[in-house]
Amino acid sequence: MPILDNIPVEFDIDALSTKLRVKSGGKDHQDLTVLVAEAASVVCPKAIYEVAYVDDRCDDAVEVAGVTFESRVLRANLDGVERVFPYVATCGAEVDEVPVPAGDFLQEYWLDTIKRERAR
Repeated sequence: MPILDNIPVEFDIDALSTKLRVKSGGKDHQDLTVLVAEAASVVCPKAIYEVAYVDDRCDDAVEVAGVTFESRVLRANLDGVERVFPYVATCGAEVDEVPVPAGDFLQEYWLDTIKRERAR
């Protein structure tokens, strides 16, 4: 299976601030900016994928590469599709090492949100 490990990442501090409802100019914004910079310095996203084919369809399920997924929505989304690219992606375990002050649940939440950001 191909592994992608040279994925460039840039965090948009303004978009993160908006998402996290952190107003610019305050101490929280400064703390968030530092946390984003620390995460950006160690983030190492990776992904693995494979080419797979839709084997079978029924009313509320679809079989891909021998695995049955029970989902009407997935079944509908794969109508007319024969080839799919299942994948798994991660921001990398390195981000878990970013220091957050003990007991600071807000910064822990921010870091979790940063880890879920998509690569841009």
